Amino acid sequence: MTFIVRPVHVERCISCFSCVFACSRRTGHVDLGHAALRIKTTPPPIAGGSGGNFVIVMCRACKEPVCLGACEYDAMKPRPGGGVIINSQKCVGCGKCADACPLSAIFIDSARQKAVVCVHCGECVEWCPHKILVKEEVGKQ
Repeated sequence: MTFIVRPVHVERCISCFSCVFACSRRTGHVDLGHAALRIKTTPPPIAGGSGGNFVIVMCRACKEPVCLGACEYDAMKPRPGGGVIINSQKCVGCGKCADACPLSAIFIDSARQKAVVCVHCGECVEWCPHKILVKEEVGKQ
């Protein structure tokens, strides 16, 4: 079975970063820079006011990923169910895949100088206390 992880209840997010830390822990390094997802804040409706929202930035498992064609080092391959898998042995950290992603959902790990993208393992889903993310079987969404 192939799964994808996606945000469904972003309005519940309080930016606790539990999902981000869970993701980074999967790599063996508990550091926000090693995670394959990010939480961004949108500006409040009134400058200097409150009321901004959070946005979960992560791979959405594109069926025809643009990032795949941007890699000149053959470090990416299509992931079953959409998105890509990165071969870190071949990745040189040039960032062309990250630049090509229309969602800005590929990140360059500054410590390792390698591209990082969500592999849809679901670790973040397990640790999110507000049930913002779901892990679904491909074709069942």
